[in-house]
Amino acid sequence: MPTTPKQKTSYTTIHKQLRREIESDYVPGQMLASENTLASRFSVSRLTIRRALAVLRDEGLVQSYHGRGTVVADRLSTGEMAIVLSDAMLEPNGSRYYSMVTARINESIRNKHPRMRVRTHIEPYTKDPRNFPKELTLMEPDVLRTLRGVFTFNPLYQLEDELKAANVPVVTMGKAGTHRITYDRRQFMELAARHIADAGARTIGIIWTTFLKEIESEEDNFLLIFRDTIGKLGLQTKPQWCVCHEGHIAESDGYDRFLNYWKMPEKPAALIVTDDVLCAGVLRATLKLGLSLPKDIKCLTLSNAGVTLPYHKPVTSVNVSPEEMAKRAVSIMTQLVRGDEASSGTIRTPVTLSIGETT
Repeated sequence: MPTTPKQKTSYTTIHKQLRREIESDYVPGQMLASENTLASRFSVSRLTIRRALAVLRDEGLVQSYHGRGTVVADRLSTGEMAIVLSDAMLEPNGSRYYSMVTARINESIRNKHPRMRVRTHIEPYTKDPRNFPKELTLMEPDVLRTLRGVFTFNPLYQLEDELKAANVPVVTMGKAGTHRITYDRRQFMELAARHIADAGARTIGIIWTTFLKEIESEEDNFLLIFRDTIGKLGLQTKPQWCVCHEGHIAESDGYDRFLNYWKMPEKPAALIVTDDVLCAGVLRATLKLGLSLPKDIKCLTLSNAGVTLPYHKPVTSVNVSPEEMAKRAVSIMTQLVRGDEASSGTIRTPVTLSIGETT
């Protein structure tokens, strides 16, 4: 009775098996078995083994040396990191947060991993952020072959899952993602509201921002945090004093919103603004209306450490540290690329209060 020939093991199967072993059992600098030994183990030709090793080299998992063999590599010594932003984030009149964090991520990677390349991917802004990943080329073979990790300021949704399946970790700055770096919103609100209360105000409003309401979690919802915090401090607000801005932020948005805000017959004694670009517009509107801060209204904003707002006197602010956010992001990415344990979820960096002359 004729027998069916045994099916040969493909190079892709061997690649997957060796990758699993490298990620679980090997450390950088450790030698793999020789091509002859691997060929014997998998019952294939050396050519098939070489094809499997070539894929591992493209992934940055191994390096081959003539006359020496194949060595497990430090994946951070080869390849490319991607930083993903929309073009709207880099507008001249926009928030400096994005350019500041991007510069510090670049600097940190170049200092820690000088052979690693960093490439910034800038794509057109989309009103619905769920459409943004569709324009990215991260899954194209020529890009994916050397891609070691992705830092993104936009949630990547399904694309993040596809990258993870391709052994490319994603760290998200500020918005939804498996590994996410943001500032501590509750600490921000507690510092802001307590300072307002200490300054003598008893009524308070908020102009707050959100990326997209329907994807925002309760722990990140400014309005919920605001109501909870001021309630504990005995401060009063009204629904009409709580104004939300959704989506892309421009200075003119803050200007227009405050002009409408000031038309209300009853106004709060203090106002918290959750974005420095919006606050720049609010400050311009107060000058247009001839208001004096803090006499007519106390104003406090979220801002970035080292950024001065366009106003004739220092503005009271709670400051985020772009340097600390970049440091945390690179630390998590380093763990993920090396295959070390890195807890999923959100890392919240601390914020600091800077008391100016507007409260």
